[in-house]
Amino acid sequence: MQTGKFIVFEGIDGSGKTTQVGRLAQKLQSLGVKIHTTFEPTNGPVGAILRQYLVQRVSFDPRVLPYLYAADQKDHLYNDKTDIERALANNVTVICDRYILSSFAYQVPEHSFELVDTLNRSFRKPDLTVFLRRSPMSGLSEKQKQSNYSKDANDTLEKQTSVAAEYEHALGIFRESHHVVELDPLALGLEGTTEAIYARCAPLLGRAGTTGK
Repeated sequence: MQTGKFIVFEGIDGSGKTTQVGRLAQKLQSLGVKIHTTFEPTNGPVGAILRQYLVQRVSFDPRVLPYLYAADQKDHLYNDKTDIERALANNVTVICDRYILSSFAYQVPEHSFELVDTLNRSFRKPDLTVFLRRSPMSGLSEKQKQSNYSKDANDTLEKQTSVAAEYEHALGIFRESHHVVELDPLALGLEGTTEAIYARCAPLLGRAGTTGK
């Protein structure tokens, strides 16, 4: 039975992931591909708690964070309403804004790499991961310009610098198993990045490798 493909976008805050998720989804839908877009932390019960934590509306011992993120991810994969696994089984291509690599980028070094790896090891690997590389200062500046910007606990240059470093560490380990494609959105520009992403998705979906007009 034919199944959908699982495409994940990764990168520091302000790298352009959400914009490119939307542009890819629009392109694929115009070609008749069944699409489900989603994100992490989710809007599910555990993800909602994490979002409240990030904007400092709730507090708890930070040592539980890796477990909450893993629980949110597992619920995202398997819950009976919007689960990723069911969508893929129904030949729907899932495009997700953040996934396993974000767990390493945002949770290490506050928590051990080994703990995060253990909690995430059993989860489905993406068919393609698009990593958008951007400098921490540039990404943070871009995020703060967004009309819906709301400051959260990750919005410091120190944190984003750490996130960028941990992404590189994780990429060095998981680049092959997560099928990572790395792109520079500043060098490529908005349209160029969109075209480069589609060119890499097209063979996976059995489509021509150009965006077309």
